[in-house]
Amino acid sequence: MKMDAGGGNHGVLLDGIKTQLGDISRFREEHKIDFNAISFKGFGPSEDALDMVAIDGSYTFLLNVSSMWLGIVRVGALRYSHKNDGYQLIDSESVDVPVMISTWKSIVNSQSERHQMIFEHKGRSTQAHKDMMNEFRYCVEGEIALSACRKNKNCIVAIDGALASYNPDMDWMGDVAQACRENDNMLIGVSKDSHTHAFNNPRRDEEIFRIGNGIAYVRVPEYFENNHRGTLHGAIYFAKFHKDAPKWFRVDIGTFKHEPGLVLSNVAAYSNSGLCLGYPYPLLEAHRFAVTVRQFKNVFEDMMFDLTEGSGLSAGDILEGLTFTEGNRKSAYHEYIDKVSRDLK
Repeated sequence: MKMDAGGGNHGVLLDGIKTQLGDISRFREEHKIDFNAISFKGFGPSEDALDMVAIDGSYTFLLNVSSMWLGIVRVGALRYSHKNDGYQLIDSESVDVPVMISTWKSIVNSQSERHQMIFEHKGRSTQAHKDMMNEFRYCVEGEIALSACRKNKNCIVAIDGALASYNPDMDWMGDVAQACRENDNMLIGVSKDSHTHAFNNPRRDEEIFRIGNGIAYVRVPEYFENNHRGTLHGAIYFAKFHKDAPKWFRVDIGTFKHEPGLVLSNVAAYSNSGLCLGYPYPLLEAHRFAVTVRQFKNVFEDMMFDLTEGSGLSAGDILEGLTFTEGNRKSAYHEYIDKVSRDLK
């Protein structure tokens, strides 16, 4: 059976949608942005940019048995040099970490202090297993970031995401910023998406900066930083790193905050690749490296089957507990229902 949207009230539905679209247009018009009041500052890419160390992480779930999940966290730090208008990988550091989490309190109480802190912070959310694994990914990223900041000197250290922490018990950003100051590293955090309302407007930041300015940057209003959720370890800017770039990015500057033009000029030198025009190429490569952990799920699953002997779990237990990337069991009945629903015409 196929049902049309709106059932038998097609005309009423169309009139209602038209009315709502008109309201959206009217409200948006009432909240126009005064771009003349925003202090845009132009800049250009540096001709002798510092090396950039880009850090990113990802994870994949492998198994879900009795309120326990097994996953793999992968984090990489890739150091690139800017050579003759191209980028050269000159060093890398990476780690794969198996992590077992649980959403059952008595199990968590027998685990490490870190497990218990993460459970207290995220263990009661509707997607607790994903939120908790994401917290572990964040912790591993912190360990790799701190190692990279201490090992490298006079570099740009670029972290995926905001320079902000939301759990005071696991705030490694302060240590990273201090290590960068000691080694004269420029610390930045680049957010691929920004859905906040930094300029106190119903339009999100993503919408506001769909304008045709050339290479430029702007500091967010002071009140936004003062009211930022969590602990902020940098000054927040929005920047467009290439004149033909399709979008602006939020960039948090953690060190050299008094010289934003210098920092952003160095970053712009790495933002000319046609693969990600206007976005720092080393961060793209760090992301591509991290997400390969999901491409190797089958390899990790084969490892688990090979290790069943002596583990206490049977091959049947593992087969029953195999998960998709986000932790939903492959044998879960709702997956079957979803598939049937998609297939019905």
